[in-house]
Amino acid sequence: MFKFNFISVLFFLVITGIQFLSYCKLITNAYVIVVLFLSLVFTSAFYFKDLKYFFNNFRVKLENRFHILFFIILIMLLIQALVYPPNNWDSMTYHMSRIVYWMNNQSIDYFLTSNARKNILSPGAEILIMIPQIIFNSDRFANLLQTYGLVLVFYSNLNSAKLLNPFVDHITSFFIGFSSIAFPMSLMQASSTQNDLIAAGFTCLSVYNLLLVAKDSPSTQNWIQLGISLGLTYLIKPTGIIVFVPIAFYLVIFYTKRIFNNGASFLRLALSIFFFLLIVLPDSVRKYNSTGSFFGNRMEVSSFSEPITPKLFSSLKAIFYHIPVPSLCKTELYQYVNAKVGVVGSIDSDPCLNASIIHEDYIGNPIHIFLLFSLTIFFLFKVFYSREKSKFILVVPIVTWIFFHIVVKDQIWISRLHTPIFSVMPLSFIILKRRELKIAQTFLIFLLFGFGVYYLLNNSSRKLSDLNSFSNNREIKYYENRPELMHLHNAIGKQLNSSMCKSLGLVLGEDSWDYPIIWNAYKSGIAIGEVIQISDAENYCAIYSEFADFKSENFVRIDNLFLKRKSIRVDRTTNTFGD
Repeated sequence: MFKFNFISVLFFLVITGIQFLSYCKLITNAYVIVVLFLSLVFTSAFYFKDLKYFFNNFRVKLENRFHILFFIILIMLLIQALVYPPNNWDSMTYHMSRIVYWMNNQSIDYFLTSNARKNILSPGAEILIMIPQIIFNSDRFANLLQTYGLVLVFYSNLNSAKLLNPFVDHITSFFIGFSSIAFPMSLMQASSTQNDLIAAGFTCLSVYNLLLVAKDSPSTQNWIQLGISLGLTYLIKPTGIIVFVPIAFYLVIFYTKRIFNNGASFLRLALSIFFFLLIVLPDSVRKYNSTGSFFGNRMEVSSFSEPITPKLFSSLKAIFYHIPVPSLCKTELYQYVNAKVGVVGSIDSDPCLNASIIHEDYIGNPIHIFLLFSLTIFFLFKVFYSREKSKFILVVPIVTWIFFHIVVKDQIWISRLHTPIFSVMPLSFIILKRRELKIAQTFLIFLLFGFGVYYLLNNSSRKLSDLNSFSNNREIKYYENRPELMHLHNAIGKQLNSSMCKSLGLVLGEDSWDYPIIWNAYKSGIAIGEVIQISDAENYCAIYSEFADFKSENFVRIDNLFLKRKSIRVDRTTNTFGD
């Protein structure tokens, strides 16, 4: 597992370097390459002994034949991730858009935008995606971060299972690892640029690092690794921290003496906290300077002063979001629970109705909801028939589920936010004896694999079943979810090129698909930025507005763009424009 901590330390150093470059407004191809090279050197030095041992003893092996199922899933995901460009709604509106603005501004500082998510939401995943994008001037590798998140979840839990029970058999450990990744939402996200799965990956790595401290060695290196993995979790998506807290609470209670075995342990804990803060503070300060809150004033987070009853009902309501039976949404029980929590969105956008849609924003996870309650039933059974203290790990998932909904408000996309919960949950199966799961484990492995292949073949955003799509132009695939925009964006691109204008201002709404336009403009050497006030338009020679009422006496509308009057030169022979 050292190789995954190696990568997390590398990520930490790269992000720290990017923060420094951002402060100096030096985020360019050359400086990013230097930061990456130096980060590799320092990380290799930190893990020199581990690297030497790894290469001296390197060999490829499968612990059991079941691993073939994992690699089949992984190969399918790699094909999706590399063939398709980022094309889901969030990628087009802020995940990938913010990267282009950062590259344009040579800084990850906040910028003028009508979409607050481009600034306020945690930037960790996008900073990491930006590295290969700025080096290769291509977004070909953008989806691979989430694919790595899936691999990180699988191997972190595989090895955590062995730390929790050194005598665990290969099938049980594989079942824990495979069930951590083979659920619909995980597989849908694993070839996208969303961030729930990579956040789940670092959450699982944090659990593994805490187990290293608790059951292996409370060494300085293990404490540092824990602080870094937790810092990366928070910087990518804080929901991972919410999921980490209950299992961490369980482990600290049961392994207190091993974790804090001497006075040096508290110094190592302080060192771990230092590395955590080193990662999260720069973004927290940006949030505070912009919103007055270190957490960015996110409306999706509940206040502790709010009544507890709706929060508890929210944890019950969210169960319906994972059961792909729309008729349940019309039952009296759901209507009662929904009234207690409050209606989210319109009637047509009720998440309860969307659980059967094979899409990374909607799909439910029915098998894992079943497993969640199975663990609770196993716990109740063991309360009466077992004196093992370790049985309390069985109740950690349901406690996590309730705690999560106390902190996070009910929302349209909350089933996507559950990804870290379902990724960590299978670790609780480690307490059950092989004879209790012998038949069920094998059955569930093949059931999850079968459904997983089905979901991947029918992913509406990145269709593996449509083999003809592989031969299509990559540009077309940006518009898989919004094909009606392709013609407009292409026309804007052609007009920009013919006008020879080198700066483009955009007047956008709060949820506009601007990534394809600004990415193609950036690659053509055109400076980009959003126009929030009319006065901002003077900084650009061309304006694209989504609103018909945009007016400025210095600009004239020609086709899809507003061009600055003094920069327009019409060639009457070719009917093109120039500065």
